[in-house]
Amino acid sequence: MVDGARPGRLSGRLRAGGLRGRRAAHVEVVDVQVHLGRRGHLDTVLLWDAFGADCVVAWYDLELFVQASRDEAGDPRIFEHFEWMAGRMRELDRGSGLNTLSRETYESLIPARLAAQEENLRVEVALRSAEGVTTPTASAPAAT
Repeated sequence: MVDGARPGRLSGRLRAGGLRGRRAAHVEVVDVQVHLGRRGHLDTVLLWDAFGADCVVAWYDLELFVQASRDEAGDPRIFEHFEWMAGRMRELDRGSGLNTLSRETYESLIPARLAAQEENLRVEVALRSAEGVTTPTASAPAAT
């Protein structure tokens, strides 16, 4: 048990909330690291060096889902450590003189983030389609 929660409890909440695959797996891994950081087993400055603004962005991405989960379950502790870590990352940014990622800035970047994801998807589809695949000809040796 971690802070009174049975293992797998987070997984169930993520799946029930529609998070699946890589995103759910990523949140689970980060959640474990966050618990360890909050309890002093991992240095939060080390986590800040590794994740920094990514943690804040992930919190902003999940915040509405988390609030709905808390309301539905009547449990304000759901993702409390993740929320704490995003706050800690902003605190470390401020302490180092960096600009913190505000909710307003995050929201202003959503269209660009969506466009970038759409472009990534377009490239992936092209790479998987017959049109996007080239094969070496008999006259040209294959690249190694």
